[in-house]
Amino acid sequence: MSDLTLFLGKFLKHGTAIASVAPSSRWLSRLTVHNIDWDQARVLVELGAGTGPITRVIAERVRPQCRVIVVERDPDFVQLLTDRFGKLPNFDVVQGDAGDLIAILADRGIDSVDHVVSGLPVPSFPAQLQASLFQAVSAVLRPEGTFNQLTEIPWLYQRLYQRHFEDVRFVLEPRNMPPAGAYFCRHPRLIAQPHVRLKIEASTTAVTRQVQPRPTAIPVDRRLVNIAFRVAGAARRRALAQMDPVQVQEQVLKNLVRAARETRFGRDHRFGQIDSITAFQKAVPIRTYEALWEDYLRASFPVLENLTWPGRIPYIALSSGTTEGPSKNIPVSYEMLRSNRKAASTLLASYQADHPGSKLFHGRLCILGGSTDLAKLARGVLAGDLSAIAAVEVPRILRPYSFPPLELALEADWDRKLSRLAETACDLPITLISGMPSWMLVFFERVLKHTGKQSIAEVWQRLELVVHGGVKFDPYRESFRSLIASDAVALQEVYPSSEGFIAYGDPATGLLRLIFDHGLFYEFVAVNELGSKNPTRHWLGTVEPCVNYAIVVSTCAGMWAHVIGDTIRFETLSPPLITFTGRTGYSLSAFGEHLINEEVESAIASALAGTGSSVRDWHLGPVFSGSAGHHLLAVEFISEPADLARFRDTVDRELCNSNADYQAHRTPGAGLPKPALIVVSTGGFEAWMRARGTLGGQHKVPRMDSTGKITAELFDFLRRNALLGGEIPIGQALAAHA
Repeated sequence: MSDLTLFLGKFLKHGTAIASVAPSSRWLSRLTVHNIDWDQARVLVELGAGTGPITRVIAERVRPQCRVIVVERDPDFVQLLTDRFGKLPNFDVVQGDAGDLIAILADRGIDSVDHVVSGLPVPSFPAQLQASLFQAVSAVLRPEGTFNQLTEIPWLYQRLYQRHFEDVRFVLEPRNMPPAGAYFCRHPRLIAQPHVRLKIEASTTAVTRQVQPRPTAIPVDRRLVNIAFRVAGAARRRALAQMDPVQVQEQVLKNLVRAARETRFGRDHRFGQIDSITAFQKAVPIRTYEALWEDYLRASFPVLENLTWPGRIPYIALSSGTTEGPSKNIPVSYEMLRSNRKAASTLLASYQADHPGSKLFHGRLCILGGSTDLAKLARGVLAGDLSAIAAVEVPRILRPYSFPPLELALEADWDRKLSRLAETACDLPITLISGMPSWMLVFFERVLKHTGKQSIAEVWQRLELVVHGGVKFDPYRESFRSLIASDAVALQEVYPSSEGFIAYGDPATGLLRLIFDHGLFYEFVAVNELGSKNPTRHWLGTVEPCVNYAIVVSTCAGMWAHVIGDTIRFETLSPPLITFTGRTGYSLSAFGEHLINEEVESAIASALAGTGSSVRDWHLGPVFSGSAGHHLLAVEFISEPADLARFRDTVDRELCNSNADYQAHRTPGAGLPKPALIVVSTGGFEAWMRARGTLGGQHKVPRMDSTGKITAELFDFLRRNALLGGEIPIGQALAAHA
C-alpha cells in the first residue's frame, strides 16, 4: 500500500482530525525543518509523524549527536515508521500520545529538547486540548528552542500561535499543493490554564479528553506530578540495576569522542582514529584545568565554539578554584545541563524508591544556591555561579514546585538573599532543601530567628529530605540533627562538581553511588602517582577498592582527561560505591605530617561526638614560629564543648591513630606539639569570607593550608575584629608511651 493510499484512508476515516488529505510534499517537509541548526541540535521531537515525510528529511540531515524521538499514535503509521527509521542509531519511534510527551521523554532520561516539529492538526483541537499541548511543549522546550508547526491553511491561524508564543513567524511554501507553510514559534508564554487531564493523540487521528476539576490553577496537579516522578523514578532505578557499569562507561567514552571528533581538540588528538579506552589514553594526556585553559580556551574566551566540544558553549560556570588559586571558567554545554538534570532525577528516583509514601512534589523543593547573577559575556554566552545557571535552566514544568523564584535565586547580595529567603520560605510547604552544609546552617538559624520556632521541623512540617554536598558531612551531622529535630527528615548526600554531577548517596550503605551513564567518562589516578610524568590511568574496568584515587573526567562539555581536584576511594566495585576523601589541594604537610582532608574530618567528628558539641565551620593550618612551629585549629561551634582541652586532645589522638607520619612528628624529640585551638565567635567565618569576597553559594571555607598564609590571614582578621573566643595553647609532645 502506498503512503498516499494509507494516508487517504485515514483521512476518510477520521476527517478533520487528520492534518491533510495527503502526506506533506518534499518541499513542505524541508521547509518545516529549515530553521534547525543541525550542528547544535541535541534532542528533536516529532509529533504526529504520519507516514514520515518530515521524518525522512530529519534522517537525512541529523548529526550523530542528536537524538530524535518520533511520537505517533496510529499503529499502522507506527509500524511504517519503525520499518523505515527504527534501525537508525539515534532514532526512537514511539507509539504514544503527545499529551504524554513529558513522560515519554522522562522514560528516556530527557527533560528538555531543542526543537519540537508537529504535524498535528492543532487548529482542529478543542481550546483546552490546544492549551494542554502548548503547556507540554513549553515545559520541555529549551529557552532558545522552537516549535515548528506545518499548516495547509496559510496565515489563518497565526493569532492562535501568538497566544502561546512570544515570537511567531510564518513561511509560505507555494510549491506544495495546495499552497502550505509552517509556523516557527519561540519563547512560550507562561499562561495558567484550567486543569485538564488530556490524552492528545500524537498522530493525525482522533483526540479524547477527560476534564477534572481542581481547586487552584497550577499547570499540573501536584499529586499527578508526584506519581509521575515516582513511576519514572522506579523505571530509572530498574534500568540502572540492569546496566553493566563497565560496558556503559566504554560506550560513554565512544559517544563523547564521536561527538567531538570535528572540534579542534578532536582533530588535534585524532579522535577519528580512537576506537578504545587504551587508544584514548595514548592520544589524550591528563591535563589540569590550567593546561586546558592555556592550550584551548584562553585565546578564544568567552566564545568557545567548536574548540573542545561541538557548537558554541552557552554557559560559563565560575568555580571557586583551588584553595589559593584563582577562579576557573568551566564550560557548560547543553549536554552538560541535561547530564546534571539526569543525575538529579536519579537522586530523586533513589529517594522515592526507598520512600514509597514520599510526597515531595506536594510542596516546594528549596535549592539554596549561589549569589551570582548571570553576566552576558558575548552573544549567546552567559557566565555565573553554577547554581545560577541551574536556576535559569529549571524546566518550566518544575517551576511551580521549586523555590526560590528566579529573581530571588539570582540575588547578588548573599546577606540580603538569605534574609529574603528566610522570610519568604517560612510560609511555604517546603519538602526538600538542598545546599552546602555550612550555608544551610546559616539559613536554618535565620529561619528560626524569623519565626521564633525551636526547630526546622516545627517550621516546615512537610519537610522530608535535606540534600547536602560539597564537603564531608560528618562534622556537621549533629548540628543538622539538633536544628532539624526530627528523625523523619532524611539526610541525603550528593557529590556534585563544577565539571559534572559525580555521585549521590546510597541510603542502604551510606556510601556514594557513582553515576556512570550521563555523559561523563571517569579515570582514576592513585594519589601518590598524581605528580609523576606517566601515572597509571585506571578506569571503572581496572580500579581497585581501598585505594585513594584522584578523579580525572572527560565530559560532554569538552573537559578532556581533566583532573578536577577531588580524591575518592572505592569501597565496592559492583555497584560502584565510593567515599569522598577530600581535595588534592586539601592536604597539610607543613612539617612532613602528610595529613589529608578525610583524616582531619574524621578526627573532628570524633571529638564532637565525644564532647557532645556541634560545629559550623573549621580550619587547620600551620604557624611557623619558634624552632619547630605548630598547628592551629580554628573552630566555630554551634554548641561549644564544656572542656575545650578535651576536644583538642581528642582531635590530636585521632590524628595520631589514623596517620603514622603525624604520630611520628608528635613523638618526643620530633618537636611538634599538640595543636593550638582557637574558638571563632559566632559569625566569624562568615565575616571573614565576606571580607574576602567569597561569601555564599559554592564558596567554601578553606579547610587546610600548608603554606600558613591563609591561616595567618584568618587569625589576623579574627583578632582585629574581636572575633576570637576561647583559646587552648599548644600542648606538649606525646609522652614516650603514647
